[in-house]
Amino acid sequence: KENEGDFLAAISLYLKGGLPAKAANVVFNYNMSYPQDLLEKIAFQLSQSGMFEKAGEFYEQMDMLQRALDCYCKGNAFGKAVELAKKAEPRFVVTLEEKWG
Repeated sequence: KENEGDFLAAISLYLKGGLPAKAANVVFNYNMSYPQDLLEKIAFQLSQSGMFEKAGEFYEQMDMLQRALDCYCKGNAFGKAVELAKKAEPRFVVTLEEKWG
């Protein structure tokens, strides 16, 4: 379906098949307008699958910065968490750097 250009169907099939990272890649590679509930489902499945860094990137792209920070921390991706906090929540930078250390 992805090769045919039917991106929504491809995403749906990837999610049904337990491949949320492939679904996320479709969203990243083909910049279209996707339904918000579908994007949230992808991000949720990424975090449920333990792909916290990828989920954080996905939430960050969706401009859901607090969820992105939470995922980065759960995935021990403190470098990305600190960089995001510098832009979005500067008051958390010191706390994140302490956790990172």
